[in-house]
Amino acid sequence: MSGVVSWNATLFAAGLECVGPFLAIAAGIAFIIGILFLGYGLYLDIKKMKK
Repeated sequence: MSGVVSWNATLFAAGLECVGPFLAIAAGIAFIIGILFLGYGLYLDIKKMKK
């Protein structure tokens, strides 16, 4: 699919069907873990500044 001249929504949807749901699930889990990690880091920084 990388050899096409132009992209449209139909080609993009077809490419996602070839990948399957695993990539979307893995990306969602990575996003949630990243948000939690960011929140925990901010919590520690705020806690450190109050001392």
